[in-house]
Amino acid sequence: MAGLFVQQKQGSNSASGSNLISGTITTTAGNALALIVTYTGANTTVTPDTTFGTFTEDVSLQHAAGGGIGMHVFTCNSCIGNTGQLTIAFGAARTFRGLYFVEMSGISSYEGGVFPAYQVAPGAGADLITSGNYNVINPPKYMLGFCYDQSGGGVIPSVGAGAAAAGWTSQGTGWLMADATGNARLMDNRTLSSGNQAASFTDAGGATNTYAALLLAFVESLTTQVLLSQNMY
Repeated sequence: MAGLFVQQKQGSNSASGSNLISGTITTTAGNALALIVTYTGANTTVTPDTTFGTFTEDVSLQHAAGGGIGMHVFTCNSCIGNTGQLTIAFGAARTFRGLYFVEMSGISSYEGGVFPAYQVAPGAGADLITSGNYNVINPPKYMLGFCYDQSGGGVIPSVGAGAAAAGWTSQGTGWLMADATGNARLMDNRTLSSGNQAASFTDAGGATNTYAALLLAFVESLTTQVLLSQNMY
């Protein structure tokens, strides 16, 4: 069964607080979920509630510059079918909190990903911000790519030209924080090719701003095949 993007909820709050709540969403039981949470401040715990199932934290990143920038990535292989809001609890009050909450169908399990360190002033030009390579084995694989300008440059990162040519499609933007434009982009790709794959982006502020770019890879659900018997005479 092919992996498909179903929906997302994203939100942000630049003020200091100890939790962050998504908009109301209705999930389908058995679908997979991905969750990206960020904040500014010293490293602290981040805990999603269990309204839609139990999340596993796959990685956390910390960038020390600018008072500290934290990012936590979670996945849930099989969610609860429910309607409600997802509450993210922070271990201590933090500013510039953001979340991306993604639902996907046709997914069996989270496989892995690439989570490079924050990229400081990567420069100008096409595909200047990249997740780095993920080695795809036994395709097809469903992948999510994510880019966030932690500097709040006010220009939404774009899908890189190379990424677009490789089949990556934008699925949404968000995280206004203190801007009027936004700072984040989510994209996806169902790849049929093995070998190295990367999620790449471009941004007008690339010469001076600081970014995180991630790639998450998922194993697709097996398609049930029924063999009908045939009598030969």
